[in-house]
Amino acid sequence: EYAVNEGRLRSSGGIDSPERDYRVHVQEREVGYSNTKSSLIKGSDFLVGPIARVSLNKEKLTPDAKKAAKRLGLDLPCYDPFANIKARVVEVVYAIDESMRIIDTIKLDFSEQPIKAEIGTPCEGAALVEAPRGLLYHWYKLDRSGVVQKADIVPPTAHNSTSIEASLRALAPKLLEKGKDLTLGCEMLVRAYDPCISCSVHVARAR
Repeated sequence: EYAVNEGRLRSSGGIDSPERDYRVHVQEREVGYSNTKSSLIKGSDFLVGPIARVSLNKEKLTPDAKKAAKRLGLDLPCYDPFANIKARVVEVVYAIDESMRIIDTIKLDFSEQPIKAEIGTPCEGAALVEAPRGLLYHWYKLDRSGVVQKADIVPPTAHNSTSIEASLRALAPKLLEKGKDLTLGCEMLVRAYDPCISCSVHVARAR
C-alpha cells in the first residue's frame, strides 16, 4: 500500500532500511543561527514531504491519482519543491479513493477490547510515519513501568530545514538575475515546503 502509517526508510538515493537504522543514515547537527537542528544524509540536504512520497510510491497510486498527476503535468520522480502543491492534490485524490475502498470493505467487530500494554522490562523502540508535511521519526526508551525515560522526535520541518536553506541559496541569485521580486519568490519557496517552525525548535535551559 501507499506508505503513510508505516514502512521502511527509503530514498531516491538507494536507502531502503528498517526504522531502527534511521540514525545510521540521518545525522543532525546544531547551527548557530537557528533553533532548528540541521538534518543531513551523507553530509547533504534532503527533501521529505508530498513530492518525495509521490515520487517514491508512484506505482502504488490509484488509477485516479495517476490521472490527476498526468493532468497536472507532474512528471515523476520530481525533485522540485514547488511541485509539493501538485503532489498534495494527487495525494488527496488517492486518499478519497482509499477512503471509499475502506468504507466498502471494512468489517467492524465491536467485541474487540483495548489491548493492555504490559512492559515488565526496560525497552526501547523506534517508528517512522508520514505526517502531511513529511517524514516523522520517533524513538522512546521506557523503564519497566512503561514510563518514558528518553525520547527523540524528528519532525518533517527538521528534516527539510537544510533543504529549505539550500533551495533559497540556489533560487535567490536567479530571482535577482531575472529582476524578479526577491522577497515574494523566497516566500513562495518556503511556503511550498509548508514548514512548522514550532514543531522543530529545540530549546535548552541553562542554569
